[in-house]
Amino acid sequence: MDKPTDQQLTRKVDLAYNTAEALVKNLQSMQLLNWIGYGFLLFTLLDFIAAIFPPNFTSAAWEFGLVGNLVERVAAPLIGLGFVFLGGHSHRSLREQFVLKILSWAAFGFAVLYGLLIVLGLSSTLRIDGQNNKQITTQAKRTQNQLQQVRSALQSVTTREEMEIFLGRLNNQEQAPKIENDQQFQSTRQEVTDFLDQGEKRLKTQMQSTRQTQRRRLLKNSFKWTLGALLSTALFIVIWRGTVEVRRG
Repeated sequence: MDKPTDQQLTRKVDLAYNTAEALVKNLQSMQLLNWIGYGFLLFTLLDFIAAIFPPNFTSAAWEFGLVGNLVERVAAPLIGLGFVFLGGHSHRSLREQFVLKILSWAAFGFAVLYGLLIVLGLSSTLRIDGQNNKQITTQAKRTQNQLQQVRSALQSVTTREEMEIFLGRLNNQEQAPKIENDQQFQSTRQEVTDFLDQGEKRLKTQMQSTRQTQRRRLLKNSFKWTLGALLSTALFIVIWRGTVEVRRG
């Protein structure tokens, strides 16, 4: 077999040098991304603290907002863990390998957390919907009672003088409008009655519209955040299962 010439040896040396240089650069790039990942995880910690404190787990609105805050910020821990585990653990120090083991189990903890957020989100959605319905019904009853009081007061009006006083109180006017004759008295009574009937119809329509609008907005956010929490749970499990070698060391 022919012996390699000096030119061939030089090419092999250059190739080996270039390969080693490329590996060093790749390693440096991965280490840079690793540090960026740690930065993302630090931001995640700060965001979680800001979202949870002060806690108010008796409030359905606070619980629903917590679910939304954590789901909307899930990109930070996902990117952070992805960057931290990039490149494996072979080039890490013993201390960093220990940190990676903790972060691998942290991925599993994130999966459990976001799985629980699904339950919390659905529970708070039902509670908020019930509270909204109760609030709308209470406001509608209050307005309906006011209309009924006006109707009862109208039924007790039997003379033109009483009608003038009634209209003055109804319009918050110091000087009541004059009722010239019985025909005007009857027409005014009918106008007030029609106004009250229309007011009750508008009240029912407005109550239904408000209930549908609030429920639609609530269900939209609930569906988006529930689906986001489910997807986040799956991705954290993928990270946890993909870092089994890190846990084994």
